Amino acid sequence: MRFCFGAYNGLVECKNTCPKTDGCHLVVTDGCCKVCKGCNYKGVAYASHTDWSEPANPCKVMRCEAGVVTISDMHCYTPCPNPLPPEPGKCCPTCSVCKFNGQVVAEDRDVVSEDDPCLKCRCSRGRLTCAKRSCPVLQCSRAMQERAPGECCPRCNGTRAILLVPNTCPIQRSFFREGQALKLDKCIECACVNSTSVCTRSACPILECAPELQRTFPAHCCPTCIQQPTDELISQCHYAGHAYEAGTSRATPPSRFNARFVRQDGNVWKLDACSSCECHDGKVSCARIRCNTTCAAGMKQINVEGECCPQCVELEGACMAFGDPHYKTFDGKIYTFKAMGRYQLVEQCGAGNNASAFSIKVANYATPHYMDSPITKRVAISYGGARLNLQQRLRVKYNGRRVGLNFERAGQFALRKLPEGVEVRLHNGVVVVWNGRSFLEVTAPAAFKGRLCGLCGNFNGDLQDELRLRSGKTVGDKDVGAFGASWCVGKRAECAQKPKTTRRTHGDVGACKHLNGRDFGACESQLSNTKYYKACKMDMFNCAHGKCYCESLTAYSRECERLGVQLPPNWLKNSRCDARSLRQSHARATSRPSTSTTKERLSKLLHQAARGQQPGAGHARQPIPIQ
Repeated sequence: MRFCFGAYNGLVECKNTCPKTDGCHLVVTDGCCKVCKGCNYKGVAYASHTDWSEPANPCKVMRCEAGVVTISDMHCYTPCPNPLPPEPGKCCPTCSVCKFNGQVVAEDRDVVSEDDPCLKCRCSRGRLTCAKRSCPVLQCSRAMQERAPGECCPRCNGTRAILLVPNTCPIQRSFFREGQALKLDKCIECACVNSTSVCTRSACPILECAPELQRTFPAHCCPTCIQQPTDELISQCHYAGHAYEAGTSRATPPSRFNARFVRQDGNVWKLDACSSCECHDGKVSCARIRCNTTCAAGMKQINVEGECCPQCVELEGACMAFGDPHYKTFDGKIYTFKAMGRYQLVEQCGAGNNASAFSIKVANYATPHYMDSPITKRVAISYGGARLNLQQRLRVKYNGRRVGLNFERAGQFALRKLPEGVEVRLHNGVVVVWNGRSFLEVTAPAAFKGRLCGLCGNFNGDLQDELRLRSGKTVGDKDVGAFGASWCVGKRAECAQKPKTTRRTHGDVGACKHLNGRDFGACESQLSNTKYYKACKMDMFNCAHGKCYCESLTAYSRECERLGVQLPPNWLKNSRCDARSLRQSHARATSRPSTSTTKERLSKLLHQAARGQQPGAGHARQPIPIQ
């Protein structure tokens, strides 16, 4: 089941309301959706992937996973000398300082021991809690299980749906009847209760040794240290060819909360921004931070040098001009404005003659490739005393002089050649991408919010006032022509000129089906392609070379990538929008006169012959194409 709604920046976001079933080996149908089978435990229904514990014994934890309940004990770990008692309803004691292996743990962050990936510490409200849980019993057979490097528990590969038999419990490759017991291995015992497999799994203790010193013997469920810790103090640790001084350990009275030794500060060193190690009694213990950063709508993650986890910052705005020509504003509005002339695409409002302000203008003129409809043919960029002109076929001029595609002026801009175009990166953070045909993209940092105007809109996050005239008045969608005309910066007569129209379809609108193809399938749930499909059909209606759909595909792909969707690297080639295919199509269109031109020439020659004139008199003879 899918539904769509308006999202940030005017994007229409579509989501599948059914839960994911990846890795589930007991998929069942629940109404409209296929879901992973839940569990029934002591008369209470639990969804798959749910954890819970009983108030009377918070150290005994249960987890439902695809119709299997796993019961196990939680093992606590205290990396501080004087732990605080457990909070009400909790199992483990806490440390008053969120610090593990010498590194500070940020709020709501997890730290995982590299010696034992199942040992996890978490900082919450300024307190650190560390515990180890058993892995859940999985529905899939061992052959279908895989464990990712550094992960504690395995996962199932693929999905499976089977026919359920009343009063039975499926588990892995077996069925057993209600009330029947089944021992999966020496560590796991299960029973079928209320059509749910209830399994008890031995919980393995926390080990005080490196992974290479851990062994699992045939008669045991859990690994053990082959060199047990002793009270002898070892003064050094060796790691990666370096010697580190050890800290000290002191014995403490045994309790349900403490391991055999309580660690004190030793020699600590960092492996990278996320991992650190500590030396104790000649043993190296390492841990790494796990990031669980999620950003709200209108935000994105960025990596900060020296920081382990990404930070959330405001999204930059992106404006696009493409095709015949269509515009997508900074705030997400998509509209079509067909007009000749030169227009202000974007500028800093009220900047006047400020030398640090930037301005981008576009020149829209007719082209035979679009049956004399206007497209964006040139782009003029002004910033900090520099004038850049981006032309057809990726020709670039700087202050009137042609330059290469890898060109830079310190403190002003940097040009960089892209696989399918050229990028201009201004010193103020504005980035312009031009493909040398009719696709143009301008990306502005969040610092420019509410400070821009032109055909790209005002970048204030509000779609309702997007069509704002140069005078400041806001108009509706029916007055797009008046909105565009107000931003004319060329000759008024030229801007008022209407493009020619044709009734004949010259392009195959079926080519727009690429938007619904496999290459863009991953983006469909994130961003609706309806308006891009409509723009594509408009472009193909007046297309002479058959490749006009590529501009709409390019615009949609850029938006998908901005949302974090990874498109196949060969989507351009699959849709025949790569540079080679486009060159071939343009060459064929240029060398083949249109049908209307041929008919006009034939009519003129016949008219001259009827009047007794030499056909083609007064003009250089041209061959008549064979139709």
